[in-house]
Amino acid sequence: VNDVSAAVVNGKTYVAVATDGGVSVINETDGTVFDAVQTATNNNVNRVVITPQGRLYYTAQQDNTETAYFSLNKHNSLPTADLSAVTASSYASKYWAISGTTPALAISTGYFDMLNFIVLPNQSSVDPDSDLIAVASANGLIVINDKQGDETNGSVKYYTKDYISEEMVGDIRTMLPLDGVGGRSGLVDVSVQARNVTNNNTTTFTRSGVRGHAANFVSGSSMSLAGADDADYTFTTLFSAGAWAYRDIDSGAAEGILGKLDSAVAADRSFAMYLDASDLINCRTDTAGPTAVTSTGPAVAVGGWHHFVVTYDGANQRCYLDGVQVDADAQTGSMQDSAESFIVGNYLSSANTPGAGTFWDGAIDEVMLTAETLTPTQIKRMYETGKRALEGGTEGVASSATSAHSAFRIGVAAGAVKYTAGQFIGSIIQVYDGPGGATSTRFITQTASSTSDYYIQFSPDHSASIANSDTFSIGPNALQGDSNRVTAVAVDDLKDFIYIGSTSATGSGGMVTKIALDSDTVTDVWHPSVGKLDDASLPYNTASTTAISLAGTTLAIGANDSSNGGLWSESIQETLDHKLNGPKSVFTVIDNIQTPKITTVSGLLTISTATSTSLTIGTAATTGSTIQIKAGPGQNLLLSGDS
Repeated sequence: VNDVSAAVVNGKTYVAVATDGGVSVINETDGTVFDAVQTATNNNVNRVVITPQGRLYYTAQQDNTETAYFSLNKHNSLPTADLSAVTASSYASKYWAISGTTPALAISTGYFDMLNFIVLPNQSSVDPDSDLIAVASANGLIVINDKQGDETNGSVKYYTKDYISEEMVGDIRTMLPLDGVGGRSGLVDVSVQARNVTNNNTTTFTRSGVRGHAANFVSGSSMSLAGADDADYTFTTLFSAGAWAYRDIDSGAAEGILGKLDSAVAADRSFAMYLDASDLINCRTDTAGPTAVTSTGPAVAVGGWHHFVVTYDGANQRCYLDGVQVDADAQTGSMQDSAESFIVGNYLSSANTPGAGTFWDGAIDEVMLTAETLTPTQIKRMYETGKRALEGGTEGVASSATSAHSAFRIGVAAGAVKYTAGQFIGSIIQVYDGPGGATSTRFITQTASSTSDYYIQFSPDHSASIANSDTFSIGPNALQGDSNRVTAVAVDDLKDFIYIGSTSATGSGGMVTKIALDSDTVTDVWHPSVGKLDDASLPYNTASTTAISLAGTTLAIGANDSSNGGLWSESIQETLDHKLNGPKSVFTVIDNIQTPKITTVSGLLTISTATSTSLTIGTAATTGSTIQIKAGPGQNLLLSGDS
């Protein structure tokens, strides 16, 4: 037996048992057992979960190696007969695999090991009646927001040590974090399509963005990113494109965010998002005809991040700015299949060469394309999550001018950085790669003699060479540590934070990261370098996480590390929100009122208690034995039936 899960569903108790031969569902109430396997060879089940709603989840694997084929399977109802030797697609309500499913579990190409998963019933951001599934894998954490009955239009999101992706809804065609870390050069498409882009004229990726880094474009240098024409960039009547963008200067001309538009041939145009010469946001689609429709929003000023989205559903085109629809226009037909390259940092091209005079000047981040029409609720959620992530990060500049240590400090004089003096005193934060030789991340603490200090000291010292005035991104928005191997996962009572435990294959290099689910921002970390103490004042000295559990304000972390005790337990501070909205013990008080029974009445009967709720009067045998009921002086008489 590899795993078990029990739940009471519709008054009956069920137990699911995961084995090397499949999964068995035992109905303890009725005394029945039904077996299920995916295929004769792909039947090794390591993890299983039954939800109180009667949904069954389990992983299926060919063998116990990390090169095995993996799938996550779901039944919307518990099986009522044996489901043996059949393919998953013939009986499972949905299964997710590394490729070939929508959404896909892929973070990168190749096979990967699913080490664990948890299910949060009815917590999906796509559909409130569906589940959120968090999968711990050797390549990071995968969060699926299911859409029951329309699973292909659910979403998937990836959490790794290098980046956190945008929520990818439906048939995702590209997702560019533009992160620039981990040797990725900002050009990698992290969606299952793996549609990487090329760099034109040395676009850089060290600027602080929504979740870590962003691409920085200089219009005067004609910088852009390009994806060669491919079927993945072809859309018909379902389409959405989105990106975050920051304007540095106003060129006085049109400035492109993204597009696939031939500047010379009208029949070779698909879609675009750009600011026109009046700084108005323009969202455009081109359908067969050709028929071009442009929806126009308000002007976008220089400075500040904004979220842009265009959608098309076969009848209408809509334009969104910062989570709000700003324009909509009728549009019909299938979108044209342009042969031009997909461009980021511009919107026009000819013969796959970006158009002159329409380059973006500033930063662009989180570029997304999907063959699904995003809903207003989904777009608003993407904006609000990204906005909160932005608020958790900023930029700093390395300076050696006042350093008394071998390592450089981050920060300069007032007004030269985007954070306030003393902002990080007492906080655990992280800096991301800077340019030049600075190729690793470090935890840092702000050391200051007063709150007027803008300098933040590396701790531990940065091992790489850092040049004076190098720019760094400040603000953790990824898994901490040096490993993507997620071995444990847990969620707090209010479903606000997810705790992600990682470790390397050798049992080191990991830690526990606490991330706010609605902001993609790291709010706390557990690692030996941080210096945390448990309730017994013992330091956290392990980097090999095996289990995490939370109950109320108690956090317990298990580790495969006998030299450091293997167990960490602490009482975390209870927030006001948890006190107000957290689970509470409910006491029911039953007030039994003792009412005297009247068996014999002689003379006048008066009932004066105001708490009487009923009076039973027997049928009289004679007229002289009847009981007369009448109101007193100045009073009313109310007679009421059972209803």
